[in-house]
Amino acid sequence: MRTTSMDRRSEAFMAGAVICTVAAGVIVVLAAASSTPVYADEREHLEIATNLANGAGYSLDGSATAYRPPTGPLILAAATAVHVRAQYIGMIPALCLVIAALLGAWIVGHRLGMLAGAAVVLYPLNVYTAATLYPRALATAILLALWLVASRSADGIPAAMSRRACVVSGLLTAAFALAVPTMIFSAVVVVLWTRWHQPGRRNRIGSAVFAWSVRNATVIGSPVAFSTGSGLNPLRGNNENATATLGVAAHIGSYVQGAEGVGEVEADDYFRGSAVEWITTHPSGAAVRYGQKVLNYFSPYNRPATAGRGGGLESAGVWASFAVTVALLCVRVLLRRRAPILPSERLFLVLFVANAPIKAVFFARTRFRQPLENNLIVEAAVAVAVLIPAFTRGRRERVSADGGVEAEAATVPTSAVFESWSDRS
Repeated sequence: MRTTSMDRRSEAFMAGAVICTVAAGVIVVLAAASSTPVYADEREHLEIATNLANGAGYSLDGSATAYRPPTGPLILAAATAVHVRAQYIGMIPALCLVIAALLGAWIVGHRLGMLAGAAVVLYPLNVYTAATLYPRALATAILLALWLVASRSADGIPAAMSRRACVVSGLLTAAFALAVPTMIFSAVVVVLWTRWHQPGRRNRIGSAVFAWSVRNATVIGSPVAFSTGSGLNPLRGNNENATATLGVAAHIGSYVQGAEGVGEVEADDYFRGSAVEWITTHPSGAAVRYGQKVLNYFSPYNRPATAGRGGGLESAGVWASFAVTVALLCVRVLLRRRAPILPSERLFLVLFVANAPIKAVFFARTRFRQPLENNLIVEAAVAVAVLIPAFTRGRRERVSADGGVEAEAATVPTSAVFESWSDRS
C-alpha cells in the first residue's frame, strides 16, 4: 500500500537525518584536511577574498584583476568579512557539498532519495574537490539546484513559475557560469530549456554577467564577460607540448615568457591567439588531438598535475566508483518502462554527454567534468530506488507462492519514484 502522509514526513525526516549525519562526518574530515590551501588556484581565490573583505577590492598581487571568476571569491570574502576563522574557511566547499547532497535527495523525491544524497556526499571525486577551495563543490550545488528548478518547470504537470522563482533561477545560472566559466554551455542550455517550458517568464542571468562586465570595463579597461584566465584553457590543450591527457600539466613556459610585461587582458588575448595559431598551422594534428580529448572526457580518472598527488588507492577508488555509477546508469535506462525517464532527467543526461565536444576544444580533465558527473550519480540512485521496491515485491510474491499467504504490496510502488515531483507541481 502507499505510505500515509505522516509516514512520508517521518521518512523524509529520517532521510534528512541520515544524510546530515553522514555529511557532518565528512565535513569534519574535510575541514581538518583543507585548513591550509595547497594549490596555487586556492591561494589566489583566498587572496582575492581577503582583499575584498579588507576593502582592497577584487585584486591579486596588488592589482585589480578579473583573472579568477567572481562567484567563489565573493562567497569566501563574505565568510572572511564576518570574521570566520581561517581554519574554518575550508569548510565552505564541504558545506556546498552537503547542500548538493540534500538537493540530490530532493530531486529523486522518493523515500529512498537519501541514497542520492549519500552518493553525492561520499563520491570520491566530490570529496576531493570539496577538500579544496576550488569552486567545483559550489558549482555542483548550483547545478543540482538548477536541475530541481528544471524538474518543476517541465516534469509531470508543470506549474507556472513565479516571477521570484524565475529571478532566482536566472541568478543561479549566472552564479554557475561565473563560478566555473567552462560550464557556460550547460548554464545557457539549462536556462533556455527552462524558459522554453515557461514561456513569458523572465530571468536575470544577463544582469549579473552584465554587472561583472561593467566592473571589468571600468576597473581593468576591458568588458571581460567571465575571466581573463580563460585564454589559458585553449592554449593548454592546443600547443606543441600538449597531449590529450596532460591538461594543466602541459608545458607552456615559452608562451608565459612571451606574455611577460603586458597586462592580464593582453596576456589573455595572446594565449588565446597562440592556441588558434597552433590549430590553424597544424590542422591534422589538432583534429586528431581533438578526437583524443573527446575520448579523454569520459575517462574516470586523470592523475593530478601536482607532483605527489594522486596515488594508486585514490585511482582505484575513483575507477570503482565511476564503474558502479555507469553500471547503475545503464540499469536506469533499462528500467525506463518501470520508472519513465522524465524530461529534466533527459536534459541533464544529455548535458553530460554534450559537454564532451565542448570541453575538448580546450582540454578535458576529470576534475573539470566533476559537477556534471553528479547528473549520473543522481540517475544511478534512481536506479537503486526502483530496484529495491521491485526486488522486495518479487521476494514477497515468492514467499507468498511458497507459503500460500497473500503477498503484501510493496510499501511504495516503483511508479511512485518521482511522485513527489508531480505532487509539488
